[in-house]
Amino acid sequence: PQPMTAEELDAIRQAAYDDGYNEGKEQGYQDGLASGTTEGLSQGEAQGQEQGLAQGLADGQQQIADKAAVWEQLQTQMHAPLAAVNSEVENELIRVATGLAEELIKTEVTFNHDILLQTLKLALDALPVLEQKITITLHPDDLAVINEYYATEECVKRGWVLISEPMMKQGDLVINNEVSSVELLMEQRIKQLMRQFLIANKPGA
Repeated sequence: PQPMTAEELDAIRQAAYDDGYNEGKEQGYQDGLASGTTEGLSQGEAQGQEQGLAQGLADGQQQIADKAAVWEQLQTQMHAPLAAVNSEVENELIRVATGLAEELIKTEVTFNHDILLQTLKLALDALPVLEQKITITLHPDDLAVINEYYATEECVKRGWVLISEPMMKQGDLVINNEVSSVELLMEQRIKQLMRQFLIANKPGA
């Protein structure tokens, strides 16, 4: 065969170069595409996870805040009825305690004559003038007690006129003279004492 000319050799060499270049370019493109896709997916996944985590935390915090608000509202609703119940129980206890105290004091008045004598002294001291005739109205049993401690002569000397009134309660006294009148009712005194006791023993007093 005839030897190849220089032009033919250059053509073959250029064709081989072009084929190699194109093949390398294609391979590089494919490798770069695959690498870029993988890297992009990884970055996208990482970014997506980060964004998802941040969104999840935000949603979780909002849910916690919502639950806390609901729980606080429930506590408020629970405490309101309890406060009302406590107030009702307190009032009932006060009523019962007052009733028991009244009964105890009434019983004490019946058997402890000192209470009646002290009440009489209080009423007499409340009168502005003692030199005039004094009318003392009281329960029959209390009148008998006064007569035990003050004889008739002593009552006359003091200017006392004792009047029995069955409608009155034991411990009650009504004292009159010509210018003034004093009424001491045991029930009112008991209530006053209970009010003073409750005020003195009120929390924070």
